Amino acid sequence: MSNWIDKYKKLVISSHKQHIIVADQDNLFEYGELRQAFENDGYIILTCKTDLTVRLDFELHVRGSAKQYLIIAPATYAPLPDIEMLVHFQSIGLSHLFPNLDARAIKGLSFNALCTLSNIKLHEELSHDRTLKFLLENLYSVDFDTLTNSKAKERILNALVTVLLEKNGINQPLTKFLANIVKPYFPELTSKGLTNSNLISFIQEQWKIYVENENSLLDFKEPLLNKS
Repeated sequence: MSNWIDKYKKLVISSHKQHIIVADQDNLFEYGELRQAFENDGYIILTCKTDLTVRLDFELHVRGSAKQYLIIAPATYAPLPDIEMLVHFQSIGLSHLFPNLDARAIKGLSFNALCTLSNIKLHEELSHDRTLKFLLENLYSVDFDTLTNSKAKERILNALVTVLLEKNGINQPLTKFLANIVKPYFPELTSKGLTNSNLISFIQEQWKIYVENENSLLDFKEPLLNKS
């Protein structure tokens, strides 16, 4: 099991209270693997969109039940005293699981990406931008510091191929961060949005220009780009 799921379970499972309510700050229960981990431990999961729904489900299903329940509550939820006495309540998000990374920067990453991050030891707290650079280097094997060296266009396109086409997904903060780097070099591409399909179309267009011996933006003989 993933280390981050192990850590999550240690934070929310109580040794002396049967039921759990979690204020899900970053929608982590959208990961099916996290839900499955609690279901494997015998918990019945109830997802509630409002504070009122938490109260209704608690009264209808949880209070007095011999079964184990886990209620997933809205991010801002705080239990009233009568409920809090009977459950283990925890407000939890990415900042609790990855305290040295910026939670906004890693939100929306794939399950496998979070698993990779959970196995990397960090000894200092990183800012938003430094977290994004850390993701590029450690999840996507992109050397950020060399991107704008010689053959910058080719290196940047190679990085986009690696991140968008070869690796396991990308989140919105990283997409925005890359778009700001790419825009001075490929404004037409960023204006359409950094997506898999747009990147492939852009490469096809530039390749066609290149093989017809016209003025392509790219040198496809550059080793890194040629390989990718």
